[in-house]
Amino acid sequence: MDGPGFANSDPAQAVVRAIESAAQANQAAADDIARLVEAARQPIGKDDLNELVRRAVYQMDHSLTVRAISLQRGVVAGAVAAAVALVAIGWLAAGWWYPRADISGMSCEDQPNGGRVCYMWVTPPPGQAAKR
Repeated sequence: MDGPGFANSDPAQAVVRAIESAAQANQAAADDIARLVEAARQPIGKDDLNELVRRAVYQMDHSLTVRAISLQRGVVAGAVAAAVALVAIGWLAAGWWYPRADISGMSCEDQPNGGRVCYMWVTPPPGQAAKR
């Protein structure tokens, strides 16, 4: 016999030893948990409290700094996009706004360099002679 009530070849022997081993591990874990709970109930020291506050303040400062940098980059990117859009709109509008049609009373001539020259003859009102 190999233990109380077991023969050497009894298959239940391995199961019982595994259960006993698991119960011992469970008891050890319960003892550790009880020790940790008791340690957690101890009052915190002033130095430990100061260290916790210092870490919390550092973490908040770091988090706010990261957010501020992210916001700043977003604002700069938005401003650049707006500037590019305004320049593009201005460039496109300049081509459409440029007067291509003749205005009443004006004579226009296209130039060989791609430009256009427009002129209008103006006469003074009656009764006023042009001084030379």
